[in-house]
Amino acid sequence: MDISVKIRDLKEKSGLTAKELADAADISLSSLNKVLSGETANPSFQMVVAIAAVCGASLDERLPV
Repeated sequence: MDISVKIRDLKEKSGLTAKELADAADISLSSLNKVLSGETANPSFQMVVAIAAVCGASLDERLPV
């Protein structure tokens, strides 16, 4: 499973809209949408950490990077 699928799953489980997640993680909605669609296959580590933090996920358990 690639990182975009894992991030999409986290977003859905968190119940946040893409805009809410982007705002809370302090990333642009455009960047988040590119990750969610798979257009950006390798998001930055900082972005993954921010998304995981907002969603309450542990990197070692849910998002092995």
